[in-house]
Amino acid sequence: MKPIIKTIISPDLADLDSYVPEEPDHFGFHLQLLIGPESEPGEESFEITVCSPRWLSTHYDNEAIILGA
Repeated sequence: MKPIIKTIISPDLADLDSYVPEEPDHFGFHLQLLIGPESEPGEESFEITVCSPRWLSTHYDNEAIILGA
């Protein structure tokens, strides 16, 4: 089975394809990836946050635990 990204959705952005952040060094938005087998129906949902280091530092203090990298 080969997994593929079947759909990419952002609940934060109306048009993900043309999105350009107003501040290139300070942005953050959520993405939902629907991933499933290449040649079969079905998928699972994965949610991620895409952000700049500056956005991350303004939303979480140094004591916060952040999973992922």
